[in-house]
Amino acid sequence: MKGRVASLVDPLTAKLVAVARRRGVVTYGELAEELGTIPRVVPQALKVIQDRCRQEHVPDLTAVVVAKATARPSPGFFAPYGGDEDRWRGLLDAVHAHRWPDWPCEGDRSLPDAPSPVVAEFTHQAQAFAVAPVMHAAVALADFLALLPAAGGQRWCDVACGPGILARALAPRVAEVVGVDLTPAMVDTARAEARREAVANVRFLQGDATALPFADGAFDGAMTRFSLHHIPAPGRVVAEMARVVRPGCTVAVVDHLTSANGAAAAWHQEIERLRDPSHWASLAPDALRGIGDAAGLTLVAERTLPFDLDWEEWIGRGSGGPGNRALIERLLAAAPPGGDEVFALRGGRLWLRLGVAVWRRDA
Repeated sequence: MKGRVASLVDPLTAKLVAVARRRGVVTYGELAEELGTIPRVVPQALKVIQDRCRQEHVPDLTAVVVAKATARPSPGFFAPYGGDEDRWRGLLDAVHAHRWPDWPCEGDRSLPDAPSPVVAEFTHQAQAFAVAPVMHAAVALADFLALLPAAGGQRWCDVACGPGILARALAPRVAEVVGVDLTPAMVDTARAEARREAVANVRFLQGDATALPFADGAFDGAMTRFSLHHIPAPGRVVAEMARVVRPGCTVAVVDHLTSANGAAAAWHQEIERLRDPSHWASLAPDALRGIGDAAGLTLVAERTLPFDLDWEEWIGRGSGGPGNRALIERLLAAAPPGGDEVFALRGGRLWLRLGVAVWRRDA
């Protein structure tokens, strides 16, 4: 399948690369027009184009295509970006018809077919992720939960919940926690751990963080941890979290950050992707703050903190880590200025920077 998709996509990618090199940008309309010729393999095509763009060092437009396809944008949304809107909407219809089937879930949302790198990676990591020390470290668990205004009688949502560690930790403080994750193996692990720990007020569903299967205002709070760097449209995730909480309620995020310096960020992300093929991009602090602003949320609390984890555990847990270890170590030895502020190996410990944001939905 991959070879067939590549053979279809390579000619149109060559066109897009040529435009990008000449003009420095490719409009959504132009990308839509090319992809419209191969609607049945659009999701796979986006991944091939992304890889080609990275190889050719040209602008990568696939993330925004995925975001807009998932968001089902309102009329007129694409008008400022060029191209024929009807043709663009035809592409979205094709994507939804062939890759976004209806899925039994709570509410009236649909679950898209899983992007294979994310599901493959977290199927691989499901058991190791559940016991990884970093997932239980105070700075990313107890300290984060202490910032949340959770109370008895409330209903919370844990978005991209993984093995359910955060949901189970919050459960004693609230009436119910509902966890959602794209990867079936993670949902299975979360359910099994809840049964093992006899936590009765949590439940876990398979679902897409960019199109949550819940009605507007269904929760008193929504939280996500270590997820945004895997998602091409992190702003869409935060917007969905804002949608499913009631006015006056909380949206909270914790994730590792990258540098605002372009060279340092590119170096950092290359290492992350070599170790974990499902890694998309870490956010810089201003970018994390910005997606809350874009979702219409009010920032209540913000933290930027150092945190560390065991180097051997980290590199061994990712599916690409063992095979790419030598290359990763060479990259670490050639850190650009500012790189060691967000990603550094010292004495067998990997040091990163953790970002925490707690917002309130005012309306």
